[in-house]
Amino acid sequence: MSLLLHILPGFQWTFQVQALLMLLFYLLLPIIASLSASTIFLEDKRNHLICYVLLTSSRKKYFSMLFLKTFLTGAVVVALPLIIDLIGCFLLLPNLKPDPLINVNLGIYEGSGDLFPHLFYAHPLVYALFNIAISFVFAGLFVTFALAASFYIKNKMVILLLPFCLQLLSIAANSFVMKNMALSPFGFLPEAITTYDKSFLAIVLYGGILFLVTLFLYVRGVKNNEAF
Repeated sequence: MSLLLHILPGFQWTFQVQALLMLLFYLLLPIIASLSASTIFLEDKRNHLICYVLLTSSRKKYFSMLFLKTFLTGAVVVALPLIIDLIGCFLLLPNLKPDPLINVNLGIYEGSGDLFPHLFYAHPLVYALFNIAISFVFAGLFVTFALAASFYIKNKMVILLLPFCLQLLSIAANSFVMKNMALSPFGFLPEAITTYDKSFLAIVLYGGILFLVTLFLYVRGVKNNEAF
């Protein structure tokens, strides 16, 4: 749920319910993203669609477009409900600028551990769009990670749950390795949830490592399927 809703004092009683729904959404984000397109390669391979596509296109173009389309599909599936939620708040609620004193209960203030508390109070729309953009990127990374895994794993259920397992492992590592800094997407993606201090460097490192691992597995998987 958008933080813009919580700015209105009349809606403060719903904060706990909405926070729970928001946490559930971000916890299941890897599954939501993976459901969109992670098994496309397996479906194309099973239906022999790859053979037909390669009659009019090169292998390099097919697998490059497959990676890009899978990334965008998973990213849009996750970002779209967040954008709709944001638009709904602007359509149904008055556009009130958050106040650092009145809205301190949101958990966004200097020293709270949030990434950009000043941005939230100065430009709340930009703040919301920035958070959606990060979710967009990580949804794409999760679904392409599942796509890369589909070159080695044939069980669809395992493929769909693999990014979620990665999420759980990240949460577990966060709980035991560095208890103060968010090292998992579940720790740094939700708005106004500052159980851990959010670090932009940690976000970039996690995303970069996940992308490199995914790219390595994907390229290796493509080479191992040269028959197509």
